[in-house]
Amino acid sequence: MAREITALLARFPACIDDPQMDGMGSGPYTPAGLLKGWNAGNIAAIHILSSRQDPFRYALPRATLMRCWEWNDTLDARQQRLGDAKAIPKMSSFALDEKILTAAIWVDGMPIMLPRVDYVLMARRQDDGATQIACLSWADLVPVLLQAGHAQHDGFDVSHALAADTTSALLASGQPFDPDRMCLLNADKVLDEESVSAARA
Repeated sequence: MAREITALLARFPACIDDPQMDGMGSGPYTPAGLLKGWNAGNIAAIHILSSRQDPFRYALPRATLMRCWEWNDTLDARQQRLGDAKAIPKMSSFALDEKILTAAIWVDGMPIMLPRVDYVLMARRQDDGATQIACLSWADLVPVLLQAGHAQHDGFDVSHALAADTTSALLASGQPFDPDRMCLLNADKVLDEESVSAARA
């Protein structure tokens, strides 16, 4: 948001009138000032809503949410550069037994640029049309991908499809997806832990 508004005001200079709590007042505009007011508004809203029973089940550290946002924000541009030969999955928030983690979906062991996440949800279409999904922790996935010769960065560059037996072994070793214990969360359901803590202070 701050990036877009900063670019807009650079192109079309305007006077600032930001009377909200901790806002910039009558200016000048700064990205830091915008974010300060925005975060203060979020904290106030969280404080007001905190009277509801368990309204903030889902929260992650702000740095984690920013890393997810930055990855997803650049996903389309990187996919266009790579073309269709390699997938780039979204980073998602993932609830596992009430613990909130990061996750990415990987289909059929296909070539992929995997971000570093807590869990990879590996999916494969079966002959009967059903989809098998196994949840693999990053720690369990790393040695398999290294042994297969794939490049590790802040994630993995899986340059060629996994062998069928490797994919089968991974699916067999992971936790079967259990909707009673696991779910992918929409981004608007996950707050940053720092704002929640500030609102409760």
